[in-house]
Amino acid sequence: MSYEFLEIVNGKHKYKVTLNVYRDCKNSSVEFDDEIKLGVYIGSNPSPLNQTAVFTLTTKFNVEPPGSIDCDYYRKNVCIEYGFYEGFIELSPSVSGYHLTFARCCRNSQNNIVQGGDGPTQGQTYYCYIPNTDLQNSSAQFYGVPSPFMCVNDTNSFLFDAVDKDGDSLVYRIMRPYQGGGTGNFFPDPPANLDTPLIRYKPGYSSGFPFGSTGYAKVDASTGHTLLYSTATGNFVVGVEVREYRNGVLISKVRMDLQILVLDCIPNDVPDISSDKGKRFIIEEGEELCFTVSASDPDGDLVKLRGRGALLGDAGGID
Repeated sequence: MSYEFLEIVNGKHKYKVTLNVYRDCKNSSVEFDDEIKLGVYIGSNPSPLNQTAVFTLTTKFNVEPPGSIDCDYYRKNVCIEYGFYEGFIELSPSVSGYHLTFARCCRNSQNNIVQGGDGPTQGQTYYCYIPNTDLQNSSAQFYGVPSPFMCVNDTNSFLFDAVDKDGDSLVYRIMRPYQGGGTGNFFPDPPANLDTPLIRYKPGYSSGFPFGSTGYAKVDASTGHTLLYSTATGNFVVGVEVREYRNGVLISKVRMDLQILVLDCIPNDVPDISSDKGKRFIIEEGEELCFTVSASDPDGDLVKLRGRGALLGDAGGID
């Protein structure tokens, strides 16, 4: 979930709110909801419900996550459907800001979280925070199709990066995802007060070790570059949060809640990628920066390089 400040109308702050949702259409027959209920809560503690907004599913289609286009194995073993929700909310001025949530049940069967004897019982909550409305802030936005699958017994590299139109500093971390609706209440109405319970892990699993003690999940706080490793196949819940800082002060945060499908892949070594001028640069606006990026593959496979990031534009980067 993310939001964008638009304008002030009759003394109220108008925001556009969007939800990008991905569904595992191979392991679940539950379709996207035609409508969802967004709870808007005043940011004080406790946080009472301010309003409920109803958003409509505007589009849905199957997507090919990164790596699947050139890999027939992935095409045969995964199915990912994308759903997009969008709506508008108007908020009265508030120094304490607003919390936005949408809760749903249930997750697919997962290896690392508790479920009932008859199947999954834990849902999920989509969440973001709008700070002091005087800041007229727009949240960071994750972009691109997040890769939902990785290979067992192999260090898998992902880029869960985001862009921020206000130019605020972004800091990433692995976090414990929220729970949501439960069995008997699959599509709950927003409660009277903000409620964001955390998921319950099975013994031996945690937010820092979502694949158990023999695996790991590490994210670079400044880039969103993430390394994941699992010694077991299956489905695993993983969460990534991006925190937004302005002048050194935390003002907002949004989350990406992932189901990672760990597959028994064909053995393959990771290509080595390097730059002739290192990995980190400091550049002033308007300056030109040139450097060469090269890659080699230990298996002798054909390597295709693609660059992306805020400096390369939102349209898709460079091949």
